[in-house]
Amino acid sequence: MMNARELAALYGITTADTLMPRRANADGWGSVLPPLQLTSDQLKIFKRESPHALCLVGTDVPISAARWDAATGRPLNRVGDNRGVWPMRLAKTGSHRDTVTDSYNKSPVFVIGVQMRFWLPSDEHVKRLAAEIEELLGYLSEEAMGTPLINGFLDLGADLHLPNLESEILSRAERHRWPCRTDAELVRWIEHIRREDQLLAELEGVR
Repeated sequence: MMNARELAALYGITTADTLMPRRANADGWGSVLPPLQLTSDQLKIFKRESPHALCLVGTDVPISAARWDAATGRPLNRVGDNRGVWPMRLAKTGSHRDTVTDSYNKSPVFVIGVQMRFWLPSDEHVKRLAAEIEELLGYLSEEAMGTPLINGFLDLGADLHLPNLESEILSRAERHRWPCRTDAELVRWIEHIRREDQLLAELEGVR
């Protein structure tokens, strides 16, 4: 029986213990994960293979906010105070475009969008992983004594460590033996398929 690293080598993916550092913030208002960058040939393969992604949506850092009574100048309620809340929720997509950020980035103050994407072979794989990760996020919010939020977001706490969460999600997919790829890994996998297709076409041309 193959272990996780052998499976990763077979599928051309990275194990959770070899993750690259996360990107820096894009600007002072926050950042999101850039959309996939695919060539026209790679896009054809993407559509042919039809991978689906589980997305973690939220802000890139903890935030705080308040509602103020315009008449009295007093706060009506606060979220985060000095501690800050870290809102996160799950979303799904089958598009190479970042339609998820477009759906959630409606705040005039903070950038809200995709912070992580995990590509799986099908929508069914995404649903199964999402059910497990939903429980994980709920547990993390309880452990952090998270503030109740709206619109399906959970406060994962100001001490959340995104690379650790990313590693845990990848590890859970590995335990189920589901091919689970980050954006960079997906592009490498698609490019590998493109080269194989090109080689087969060249061999057919020689015959």
